[in-house]
Amino acid sequence: MGTFTSSRLSNPRQILVHDRTGCHADHADDGLQRHTTAAIGLLKAIFPPPSTSAAATTTTANSSCPSDVNSSSSSSPYSLDSLSGRIVKDVVVFDPRHYWDLVERLNLDIMEPPASQEIVYKEKGE
Repeated sequence: MGTFTSSRLSNPRQILVHDRTGCHADHADDGLQRHTTAAIGLLKAIFPPPSTSAAATTTTANSSCPSDVNSSSSSSPYSLDSLSGRIVKDVVVFDPRHYWDLVERLNLDIMEPPASQEIVYKEKGE
């Protein structure tokens, strides 16, 4: 008999796409005066969902507010016409009193820029 080969056996079945910034400590200043702030966090930014016409047509009857206030409050601040086009969905921020403990536990290299501080991927939000 011949050997059995399948593309499913040789190709990965899942592709992991990192949609969060890794844990990092932010830097302040530059050059010799650069120091790491006591802020360690995790961010996830997403594109906002498209606005529905039902949400945009909500009106209030016999309101004492002017009509322009009602119309501005019914529009979503996260519409597709926003300046950045993305909104922050998840933010995990830690207490600065635990800074050195977090640097050790998360294995952060604080001498690196924030984008490359994380040596080992620690988040389990995969």
